[in-house]
Amino acid sequence: MLAATLQRVLNRYVSESTAARDRLRALEGTSLAVEIAGTGLTCVLTVRNGELGVAPYALGPPTARLGAAPLDLLRLARSGSDARSVRRTRAEITGDLHVAESFAALLSLARPDIEELLAGWLGDVAAHELGRAAAGSVAWLARAARSFEMNTAEYLHEESRALPAPL
Repeated sequence: MLAATLQRVLNRYVSESTAARDRLRALEGTSLAVEIAGTGLTCVLTVRNGELGVAPYALGPPTARLGAAPLDLLRLARSGSDARSVRRTRAEITGDLHVAESFAALLSLARPDIEELLAGWLGDVAAHELGRAAAGSVAWLARAARSFEMNTAEYLHEESRALPAPL
């Protein structure tokens, strides 16, 4: 049900953008599998008959595959649609890199403005504040993850001596 809803929303936003429709036509017959590390969840995006399809599994081998942790997927969603964005994360792309970048560009063009959608239900001020709170939460989670990683590395190197000190 979630896949069908996501498919309907994405196709609506693709249909509203000429650039997105052009990108969709160029991706005809291709697919991108997005695997969310640590969750066992996969989302497969396909383009068939001029429409973007969303499914929890692939019928055949995907043209490209993106594997990433949830926080890395959020970073990629907020950043650009090129390989440089992926290099700044621990995400991995296999298969056709051009197809993966094209899907990222398509999704970027079809990305709904969440604040605008919420404003219709909550009002402009509340939607803006909710957007700021969500952005702040994502930033806090990223800082907490970096801090945890640094503290764990320091403990393993300095306190427990389980790992040799870095050179």
